[in-house]
Amino acid sequence: MRKIAESIENLLVYGAILLLGIDNKVLKFKIYNLKSIIKTCQISLTAIEVKILRKKDIYN
Repeated sequence: MRKIAESIENLLVYGAILLLGIDNKVLKFKIYNLKSIIKTCQISLTAIEVKILRKKDIYN
């Protein structure tokens, strides 16, 4: 799950660099925003992962 999130983060950052490569200040701000969104997604993925592991423990 984390590898997927990291891959998505890399794609988004490279995409932002390609799209907004003109102005460094804007680019840094946009990347910061993307990273905060991605961290939120990672927290959600971790929560889902924990729930899945708990269910596996219950059924085993």
